[in-house]
Amino acid sequence: MSNSIQRAMVNLTQLIRLHDYYEGAVELDKLGAIDMYYLEAINQLDNPTIGTISKLLGQSTPNTNYHIKKLTSLGLVTKKNR
Repeated sequence: MSNSIQRAMVNLTQLIRLHDYYEGAVELDKLGAIDMYYLEAINQLDNPTIGTISKLLGQSTPNTNYHIKKLTSLGLVTKKNR
């Protein structure tokens, strides 16, 4: 199986698990594609900082902070103080 197909299958599996886990608890229609990229980045990194996530995704720190706050408010991620 090619790497891109395998990655797509992993992403699809994660989305299905996310949907099943949060069914009824989170309005998934509030999540955009970029939010899914942030969730994937957080999942791949071990306790990442906002700066680390920003660099990985090529986004500004304020933009990353906005999306992290959105995901936190939906209960999809928790923010740890260092």
